[in-house]
Amino acid sequence: MALCERVSFLKDLCRGRRVLHLGCADWPYTKERLASGRLLHSAIESVAKSQIGVDLSQEGVELLRKFAPAWDVRCVDANSFVPDFEYDIILCSELIEHMENPGLLLRSIRKWAHCNSQLVLTTPNAYALKASLRALAGREFCHPDHTVVFSSKTLQQLLKKCGWDTTQTAYYHLSGHSTISRMLSGTVWLLNFICSDRMGDGLIVVARTDNPGPEA
Repeated sequence: MALCERVSFLKDLCRGRRVLHLGCADWPYTKERLASGRLLHSAIESVAKSQIGVDLSQEGVELLRKFAPAWDVRCVDANSFVPDFEYDIILCSELIEHMENPGLLLRSIRKWAHCNSQLVLTTPNAYALKASLRALAGREFCHPDHTVVFSSKTLQQLLKKCGWDTTQTAYYHLSGHSTISRMLSGTVWLLNFICSDRMGDGLIVVARTDNPGPEA
């Protein structure tokens, strides 16, 4: 499939659904994302039937509460969160690469799912063309909190080991915010289009579990 735009893709999946959003604050970029209108939680809030946000950052959650008091956002470790009700979408966007034990997270999430739940994961792509070009130049960009990077195959294999079956895989492209970065991103997008969408900036994986519930 062609490269997609991450937020638009996620909004389409979450439209009219009950969403549990893990890592909702996007700390330490919460204030910046709110000011620029680029916070994912806000975008999902505009289309979801209902949404609960969970984040480990107290500072991030407090900023969200001040920005939108009506939002249901909670400061709690995702691995120990106890759900209030059944969720249609468990959204885990740009979070799994921060975890010291991603398998533990995926097994915990399984306890919150019901037979029709979908787990939606997004994460940077190990085979991203931008990362490869940086490596050729002797450079590497890495978020200071990232501990792991996935390819589509390694992520699917981890999901399988943790009781999830992948139903859909897509690749997203990130556009720049400045004129120069948008031009560079456009060039990379064209190269991706010519070569392979599998070298997109990030992965989107949708999965289901056949054995949900507290006993998982």
